[in-house]
Amino acid sequence: MDSAVTYQVILEATYSAIDEINNQLPTAQQLAKQEDTIILGEGGILDSLATIQLLVAIEEHIATSVGGNVDLMDGKLLSLQDGSLQSLGSLTSLITEKLST
Repeated sequence: MDSAVTYQVILEATYSAIDEINNQLPTAQQLAKQEDTIILGEGGILDSLATIQLLVAIEEHIATSVGGNVDLMDGKLLSLQDGSLQSLGSLTSLITEKLST
């Protein structure tokens, strides 16, 4: 699959997961569906439970959208210090890379 198409499909699955999570959150904690939206770190608005719920929802939406399995709860992934989980865009890039290998 073309990596640009794959990125867009993964991003759309991520946005669908955000819709699901936003329905459960107060308005002040809802995530914007933008690639520069911060997930973790300074400027992030989700608490740890909501972050885990988001990652699980993303896994489920990716499995439905592309039939690929990606484990975002992998201890190695969660401990990365390279900013992979900082924003929706960086997370989408990471997932696209993982599914391409």
